[in-house]
Amino acid sequence: MARIVTRRGVLLQVVIGAYVVWTGLNPWSNMTHFLVSAVLVVLSTLLVRVAHPDNAQLGQLEGSRFLGALFALATTCAIVTGTMVTGSGPHAGDENAIRLGFEIRDIARVHSASVWVSLGVLLLITRKVRKSPSSVLYREVSLVLGAFVAQGFVGYVQYFSGIPAALVALHIAGSVAVTVTTTNLVASLLDRTASASA
Repeated sequence: MARIVTRRGVLLQVVIGAYVVWTGLNPWSNMTHFLVSAVLVVLSTLLVRVAHPDNAQLGQLEGSRFLGALFALATTCAIVTGTMVTGSGPHAGDENAIRLGFEIRDIARVHSASVWVSLGVLLLITRKVRKSPSSVLYREVSLVLGAFVAQGFVGYVQYFSGIPAALVALHIAGSVAVTVTTTNLVASLLDRTASASA
């Protein structure tokens, strides 16, 4: 299923990309283009997990399904609000492209708050993982933490230095790392629950 959706999603991206150009780099179509890419990254990451399963024991982790779902939701909100920051800023297309109309300071604070909520949930997961014997979960939590810290650092430097284009590009690339590592962690948390309840 994921393979079929991924293939069709790539074709859909061609259509969306053409629409982005046709609308003069409208930020709403740009956001759609980026978010569809994020979904494709999630599906591709899951396909890699299926092709190369890690058979290590994940161990017991109480509340993993709830925490995994909550972290996925919070991170999704962070990514979506991140696209809104870009769509409101100076790099939402060329000089003639429209902007979303949000004050960059206000929408950046909303984005930052959603990231801090995600990080808070991640720290709860980290605390539980430290009590678990699972090296798989420990590794995946470490990778997500690293991605979040790096992404947060770039985001704050970007904001306080006047949003230079190079850092915007780096921040967007970093969101891919956040998406991949988050997908792996959430999938492991849900896999562990499934195996424990079987």
